[in-house]
Amino acid sequence: MTPRPLSTKDLLRPLQYVAGVGPDRADLLAKLELRTVADVLFNFPRTYEDLTTTVRIEHLVEGVEATVVGLVHSVERQVTRAGKVIVGVLIAQEHHLMRALWFNPTFGIKDLHKGIWVAVRGTPKRKTMRWEMIHPKIMRLDLPTAPPLEQLAKPGLRGADVAAASSRPDDTSADSIWLGKYRPVYGLTEGLNQRDMRRITSSIVRRYAGLLEEALTADLIEKHGLCSITQAVNGIHCPEQAADVTTAQARLVYQELFALQLGLAMRRYRMTVNAQAPLLEDNAKIRGRILRLFAFELTTDQQLAIDQVCSDMGRTTPMNRMLQGDVGSGKTVVAIYSLLLCVAHGFQAALMAPTEILARQHFNTLQKQLKSSRVRIGLMTGSLTSVERTKLETELAAGQIDILIGTQSLVRGNIPWRKLGLVIIDEGHKFGVKQRAKLKQGGNDPHYLVMTATPIPRSAAMTLFGDLDLSIIRQTPPGRQPVKSYLVELEKRESWWHFVRQQIESGRQAFVVVPRIETQSEDDQTVTATKMYEELTAGALQGLRVELLHGQMSSGDKQRIMKSFHRGLTQALVSTTVIEVGIDVPNANCMAICSPQRLGLSQLHQLRGRVGRGSHAGFVGLVLDESTNPETRERLQLFCRTSDGFELAEADLKIRGPGDLFGTRQHGLPPLLIADLFRDQEWLVKARNDAQALVQVDPDLADPNRKRLRQLVLKKYGKVLELGDVG
Repeated sequence: MTPRPLSTKDLLRPLQYVAGVGPDRADLLAKLELRTVADVLFNFPRTYEDLTTTVRIEHLVEGVEATVVGLVHSVERQVTRAGKVIVGVLIAQEHHLMRALWFNPTFGIKDLHKGIWVAVRGTPKRKTMRWEMIHPKIMRLDLPTAPPLEQLAKPGLRGADVAAASSRPDDTSADSIWLGKYRPVYGLTEGLNQRDMRRITSSIVRRYAGLLEEALTADLIEKHGLCSITQAVNGIHCPEQAADVTTAQARLVYQELFALQLGLAMRRYRMTVNAQAPLLEDNAKIRGRILRLFAFELTTDQQLAIDQVCSDMGRTTPMNRMLQGDVGSGKTVVAIYSLLLCVAHGFQAALMAPTEILARQHFNTLQKQLKSSRVRIGLMTGSLTSVERTKLETELAAGQIDILIGTQSLVRGNIPWRKLGLVIIDEGHKFGVKQRAKLKQGGNDPHYLVMTATPIPRSAAMTLFGDLDLSIIRQTPPGRQPVKSYLVELEKRESWWHFVRQQIESGRQAFVVVPRIETQSEDDQTVTATKMYEELTAGALQGLRVELLHGQMSSGDKQRIMKSFHRGLTQALVSTTVIEVGIDVPNANCMAICSPQRLGLSQLHQLRGRVGRGSHAGFVGLVLDESTNPETRERLQLFCRTSDGFELAEADLKIRGPGDLFGTRQHGLPPLLIADLFRDQEWLVKARNDAQALVQVDPDLADPNRKRLRQLVLKKYGKVLELGDVG
C-alpha cells in the first residue's frame, strides 16, 4: 500500500501519532509544551557539543574539553564502604591509555566491555603517568574490528571519518551518528533523556522539515542574505559544522524578532491612527500656573520630557509614551505636570501604581503639592469597603474628582469616568499589556504615559515596550546625596550591624531588606524577614524601635507601619522587597540587603534608591550568605562599583535575560525561543526598521504575498497585542 503523501496539515499532527513517539513519550513531551510536529521542529537546542574533531591521548591538554576515540581495554566496578559505586573504564590508543571515571553512574554500564569502540568527551586531567576524565560523556560507536586503531587515532582525525566507519551510520538511535558533527543538547523533563530527545527530533526533522512554508517574503530573504526556513530548521537541529548553526540561527532569530516587531508596529498603528484622544494643548498661562507649584528649578532632562509629553497631548492622536528615569531622577515632576495639564482642560486623569503603599505615597505627595489648588484627588485601592468604593465612583461619574490614584483596582470592573483624558502608569514594567490597555476603555481614548524607575536596556525597551515612544531622564536633581555600597562578608557582619546602630542612634533610620518572608520547612536555614526581625530585635538592634513589614500583612497594618516609619517613630524597618519602588523617607540613609544573590542587579539598584534621598549620605550593605559563589560575587561587586542604573540594567540583561528581568509572562508577551536581546541587538534593529517600514505601506498585512507572515504574527501575538480583528 502506497503511503499517503504528506501535506502542511501534517505539521499539526499530534505527537502520539508520530512514528517512534507513541502516547507515553507524547505525555512527557507535553510537559515541555511540545504537542505537535511543528512544536518539535521549533523546539531549538539549548547548546551543542562539538564532536567534529577527535584528539590523540598524547595530545590532550589539561582543562581543555576534548573527544577521544579508543578501544575499551578494561572495565572495573568498585563499591566503597560508604556504598558509593565507582566505575572505571580504561581506554586504549596504541600504547597510550586514558581512564574515565564515574561515581554512582546513572547510565547502564552493562554495555561497556573490553574490545568495543567508544568515543569519550570530557575535560582531561593529568594524574601521575596517565590522563583521566571524571564523569565524561561516552558513546558506543559500533565500529567493525577491521579498521586499524592507528588510523582512527591519527593526528587531525575528523570525527566524520570515524562515524563513516560505523556499521550503523544511518541508525538515528545510535549515538555514533553524531560523531563528526555538532551534537544538540535539548531541555528535558523527568523520564526523557537526551538520546531519546535527539532521536525523536532528528527523525521528525528529516521527515517533516520540508513541509514548512516560507513566512518571509523573497525581498526580505534576499535583503539580509538569509537561508530558507527548511534549511534553517535542518541546520539548527542537525548541523554538520559551526557555520550551519550560524546560518540557521541568523534566519530564525530575524524571523522571530521580525514577527514580534510587526505585532508591536501593527498595535501602535491601530492605537494612533484609529483612535481619537482629547486635544490638551499646553500654553504659557497653563505652564506658568503649574511651574509655580514647584519650589525648585527643573533639570534640562525634566524640561525636555515635559516638552515631549506636551507635544503628544497637544494632538488628537493618543500619546503612547514611556518615561524612563533612573532612581531619584525626578519623574514625579513630569507626572504632576502632565496630570495638571489634563485637569486644566476639564478632563480627568488616572495614576496607577503596582502596590497600595506606592499608590498612597503618590496620593500624599499630590495632596501636599496641590494643597493650595482646587484640584480634587481620589484614592482607589483594594482595601476600600464597597460603600467607600461606591461613593468614590459616584463622585467620579459626577466629575467631582479630577485625579484618581489607585492600584490594579482601577482596572477591575467598569470605572465610571466622566471625561478621562490621561492615564499614567507608574512602574509600567510591572503591568502586562492587557492590564495597561484596560484603563483605555473609559469612553474617549485617553493619552497614555508609562513611567519606570527601572532603567531598561534599549533592546529590551524596543521589545517589551516597542509600541511606545521613549523619553529618558538621566540627570539627577541637585541635592541628592551619594550612596556608598559594600559587600558585607561573614566576618564583617558584626561591625556592619554596629555601624547601622550608630547611624540610627545619631538620628537616622534604616531599612533591612530580606527577599523571603518565611522558611519553606522546619530544616530550611534560609534567612527570612521573620527570622531577621527576631535576630535583630534580640541582638544587634535590641532596644531600638524596629518593625516588620511584608506583602502578606493587611492593608491597615501596612499603612500603620509605613506611617510610623515616615514620621520617624520607627527607627529600623525589616521588610521584604515590598519597599522596592517609590518609598520616600528622606531621613533613612542606611540599608542592609540580606541574601542579595536572590535579586537581580536592577532590583538591587531600585532598593538602593530608597536611601540617600535627604541631606545625609546613604550606605548600602549587601549581607552575603556563607555559600556565595564566585560568579555571584562578581555580579554583586559590579553593583557596588557603579551607581549607573543603565549600566546595571545592561549587565542584568546579559546575565539573566529579559524574561527574568521584566517577568515576560507577567508582561504578557510569549517568551523568545531563539533570539537573545543582548546577543542579537543588531538583528533586532534590522527587524524593527523592516517592520515599521512594512506597516506604513501595508498596516494589516493584507497583501496576498504576506498571507503566511500575517498568520504567523496573529498566531503568536494577535491575542496578547489585541490584533485579532486585523484584516
